[in-house]
Amino acid sequence: MEPELVEELSTNIKELQSIMIDVATGVKIQDKEEDYTKLYQEVASQIVDLQDEGYKIENPNKFESLWELYYQKLSKLDGRASRAGFIHDLYTSILNQIDIAWCQHHVKVSSPEALVHELEKPQLEELITKIEQIKKIMIGVATERDHIYQIQYEEEDYSKIYREVRNED
Repeated sequence: MEPELVEELSTNIKELQSIMIDVATGVKIQDKEEDYTKLYQEVASQIVDLQDEGYKIENPNKFESLWELYYQKLSKLDGRASRAGFIHDLYTSILNQIDIAWCQHHVKVSSPEALVHELEKPQLEELITKIEQIKKIMIGVATERDHIYQIQYEEEDYSKIYREVRNED
């Protein structure tokens, strides 16, 4: 499991989620369908690659096109907020699965000394603080009436803290 590939998958999922939220909140399907179907196939392929490596990750999104998404799910939900919430919830589990798989991989390939060093009290306290910041941002986005604005507003801080937690700075 390469860190760059895991990050690319996470980024692609967030982009796919963003396209779905755009459509769920009023953007025309025709304007996003081509981008969605290409990205959907890429994400599905990346997930299969991780599965082939033995990671238990499942693609929760069975909608290969935005038309399928609309007719099978979105048209049955009332309001933009419930549609956006459905899409957010759809991807929460896989993003968590990817993080768990990454952590498991990291533990497998790291020496015991390196793991002990990572878990020293000051680093652990800093990690907990950053996780709490990420949690606060995610709750703010999930509960904000204007999800798209809130996502755009919080994206930079979220990405920065997330990279710090993943030791990518």
